[in-house]
Amino acid sequence: MLIAALLELKSRLMLAGEDEVEGLALEPEQAADELLARMLDAKRFRSAADHLQELLAREHGVRFRSAPLPVSLRRTIVAPPEGSQDPASLGAAIGSLLAMPPALDLRHVAVPRVPVAERLAHLRKLLRGGRFSFEDAVRGALEELAREHTVS
Repeated sequence: MLIAALLELKSRLMLAGEDEVEGLALEPEQAADELLARMLDAKRFRSAADHLQELLAREHGVRFRSAPLPVSLRRTIVAPPEGSQDPASLGAAIGSLLAMPPALDLRHVAVPRVPVAERLAHLRKLLRGGRFSFEDAVRGALEELAREHTVS
């Protein structure tokens, strides 16, 4: 950044006419202040760009409609459904929402029962043998579940 600013000042001096050179002559303190101001501006702009990039990254995957509405929908006023302003029908609709639904019949749902003592004995046997896979650990339980499910 400092080098770029120095190169810009040097190019101004080289390309400027004689009358402009006098206006560009800066004291060392003034040049240092100008460079510092430019560096602080650049840092502020980089921070703003990073902040905007972060905001954009948070919105990744979110899309919105940027096109205007079709002409046919721009001045369309949708009438409310028939009877929606009738207090009796509104009360009936709200009352139906508050009514308790009928009880569900769950007799067709099978509850799998795995005997814990048998599964522990099976796992202990596998642990004594060393390494084993997940499939080895659950093999007997899956067969018991399938058997119980077909019997019910």
